[in-house]
Amino acid sequence: MITDAMWDRIEPLVPADPVHRRQLDPHVFAGILVAWILLDLLDANRGNTVVGWFHSAADWLAGWSIGLFDVAGHTLQVLLDYGIPAVVYVAVAHLIASRAFFRA
Repeated sequence: MITDAMWDRIEPLVPADPVHRRQLDPHVFAGILVAWILLDLLDANRGNTVVGWFHSAADWLAGWSIGLFDVAGHTLQVLLDYGIPAVVYVAVAHLIASRAFFRA
């Protein structure tokens, strides 16, 4: 949960333009998924609170795609399970933003 104090630090980084503001969340989602991919592939300590948070967030964001493809290797399975939603979130955000931009 983002508190007011956290938002005060984040808000200056958020673009004022509403079209670009819509792109922020999917990029953050993709960043969380990529961070989890790296943490998992680098065998991070799952008992760590931060690692656990990234794991929970990534599982929630990628819930629809986990197990979509069943492959033999762990590395490829992680890349497919969490990489596909990262690409989809960014692609959909850019598609929506480009349509909103051309509509304006």
